[in-house]
Amino acid sequence: MAQADDLSTYNAAIDSALKRQQDAATRARGAADTFQGNLPTYVGNQVNAASDSAKNQLASDLQKTRASDNSRGMLYSGVRESDEGGTRAQASTQLAGQIQGINQKAQAQGDQLNQQASQAENEVAKSQISNAQFQAQQQQNTYQQALQQQQNQNSFFGSLFGGIAGVAGKVFGLG
Repeated sequence: MAQADDLSTYNAAIDSALKRQQDAATRARGAADTFQGNLPTYVGNQVNAASDSAKNQLASDLQKTRASDNSRGMLYSGVRESDEGGTRAQASTQLAGQIQGINQKAQAQGDQLNQQASQAENEVAKSQISNAQFQAQQQQNTYQQALQQQQNQNSFFGSLFGGIAGVAGKVFGLG
């Protein structure tokens, strides 16, 4: 009976551990799904902030370019337009690089969350398989013990009846 109590205590502990593991996997998957759902808003906010910063920087850089061209007497020449074009191109290139970095960072975060959720789900599956294997082994052990007890009883009764038959044979002169 102590073995049955130990087994039920073990099963209760395993069930509790599996439940905690499943809850953790569910939370991890929820976090990954929430992040993916909020990704367009997150990326949009980051891109808008980078764009606003780039616009402010461009306005400042254009003001400096105009001041420099004006000090050299080239405010209304093709040189000013060329300088401003170069400043705009540089600002566009920097903004494109920032947007690419934002997208890569967001994708990496999403990938990491998905990977963590998948790992947690895989651990739950492994634990469930291990528990099922243990349960099957316990059932096999219980069956083997019952079979051995039955064989022992049959052997005992066989010996007992054989002994009784031998004594009866001697008593009645049959042996």
